[in-house]
Amino acid sequence: MSILSRFSEKERDDHRYQSRQEALRVQRSIQRMLDEARAATDEARAGEQAARSPSPPERQESAPRRPCRVSS
Repeated sequence: MSILSRFSEKERDDHRYQSRQEALRVQRSIQRMLDEARAATDEARAGEQAARSPSPPERQESAPRRPCRVSS
């Protein structure tokens, strides 16, 4: 009877351990999804702010200047 009792305890301990591991896997998965969603939201907000802010005037490239010759 004592052997059966120890076996049952080990089985319950194993079940508790497996349940805890599964809960941790689910928790990590949910946290990863939340982190990814937060990053996507932050990127979208940054893009919206960049679109709203005035952009600096574009610099136009000028044609290279040729040296002037002055006749004396």
